[in-house]
Amino acid sequence: DKVATFHTNKTIEIGAGIKFPATQVTSANANTLDDYEEGTFTINEVTSGTQTSTYTKIGNLVYLSVQVESGATFSTTALSGLPFPPANIATAIVYTDGFSVPSNTLLLIIISSGSMYIRTQAESGTIGVPTDLSGANFRFSITYRV
Repeated sequence: DKVATFHTNKTIEIGAGIKFPATQVTSANANTLDDYEEGTFTINEVTSGTQTSTYTKIGNLVYLSVQVESGATFSTTALSGLPFPPANIATAIVYTDGFSVPSNTLLLIIISSGSMYIRTQAESGTIGVPTDLSGANFRFSITYRV
């Protein structure tokens, strides 16, 4: 079996996938994909419930998928445990059940300065901090740059 086939139209056909080294080999060429990683991480402030948190890093983009179920309890609304510190601010809307927010209000995850924060945002634009997150189930995904 051939491992790779080089075509005249300058494409490469790979039979078994592309393997990246465990440690990034930084390239001076901005058009070279030199970093790919998948893994799991833990939000440290989830004190009860079942947590499934995964990430995929492709180059300088990180995609997080977080699911906390079975009546989560959070010790604070400032969450730590990000697999990579962010270069910018990112925001995601949180799907939740078992936790109610006032009408015309969103529950948000905000990533900034290496931490995640749970916040509420009213239709008026007012940002707030939820006071009781116990018993809630959360699901969100977010993408940010490193």
